[in-house]
Amino acid sequence: MKKRMKLSILGVILFIFYIIFHFSDYNIKNSKVEAEQYINEFYDKNDDSSLSAINDFLNIEIVEWLQLGESDTWFAHVLFDNKLYGFAIFKEGWNQRLQLESVRAEGAINYREFETNKGFYGVVFGRNPTLNIDQIKVITANKQYQFINDVDTIKTFVKIEKLPEYYTMDTKSTPANFFVYDKEGYIISEGIY
Repeated sequence: MKKRMKLSILGVILFIFYIIFHFSDYNIKNSKVEAEQYINEFYDKNDDSSLSAINDFLNIEIVEWLQLGESDTWFAHVLFDNKLYGFAIFKEGWNQRLQLESVRAEGAINYREFETNKGFYGVVFGRNPTLNIDQIKVITANKQYQFINDVDTIKTFVKIEKLPEYYTMDTKSTPANFFVYDKEGYIISEGIY
C-alpha cells in the first residue's frame, strides 16, 4: 500500500513538472500581433552569432498569418525591415499557446514542406509586385504529387496545399521543383527546394 502511494505521489510530481515545462515552452498567445511581438523581442535579446543575418534587421513584420489546415502548425510570411521576405513557423501546444520553431529569410518566390500533426503541407509563398506571374506549379519530391497555384492578381501571396496521405517528405534524394509561369504560359523562373 505504501509503495502504491509513493508511486502515485511520484506520478503527480512528474505530471506537475511536465505541465510547468510545457507552459514555459508554449508561451506565445495565438495571435498575429503576439507572434510578431515575440519574434521582435526574441531577436532583439538574442546575440547568437548564428542568427546574425536576422539580427541585422530592426523590425520584423508579419505580412500574412495562416494556420496550415486544421493542424497544430502556423505559418507567418514575414517582412524584415521592409527589405527582405521570409517565414516563421509556430507550433501550437495543448494549452492553445504557441512555440516559435524557426525564422528564415528567403528569396522572392519559395516552396517549403512542413510536417504537422495532420500530415504534410506544401506552402508556396513570395512576391508578385508587377503581377507578371500567372501561376506556380510544384512537383514534389520523387514526383509523388503536383499542384498549381494561381497568383496572377496577388502582389504578396501564401498558398497552402494539403499533401495526400500517402505523401512522404524525401528531400535527401530528390528535391521538389517549382516552376513560375507568366500570363502567356512561358516559364520565367524555376527553383528547387
